Amino acid sequence: MGSVSAESNAKLMEEPMKSLSELAAIYERWANANEATAEEILSRLDSLPAKIQEQQRWRASHVKAEAAALKIRAKELRSLDGGMVEIVRNSSKVPQDC
Repeated sequence: MGSVSAESNAKLMEEPMKSLSELAAIYERWANANEATAEEILSRLDSLPAKIQEQQRWRASHVKAEAAALKIRAKELRSLDGGMVEIVRNSSKVPQDC
C-alpha cells in the first residue's frame, strides 16, 4: 500500500511545476531558516549542561552545513535557469539561408 493517497496525488498533479528560479528561492529560504535555527541553538548553550552543550554544538554545525549545501544548490539552480534562458533565446533565432 502506497503512502500517497489518490486525493493528494491528484492535488499534486494539479499544481503547476515550479521554475528553477522558484526552486532556488525555496532552497534559499530553507537555508536561511536553517541558519537561524543553528544560531538559536548556539545562543542557548550557556543554560545547558556541558554534555548537552556538546550535542547541541554538533547539531548546530550539521544544521549550518545543511544550510550551506542548500545555498550551493540554489546557486546551481539559478545558474541552470540562466542557461535555460540563454538556450531559449538562441533557439528562437532563425538561421539565415545561404
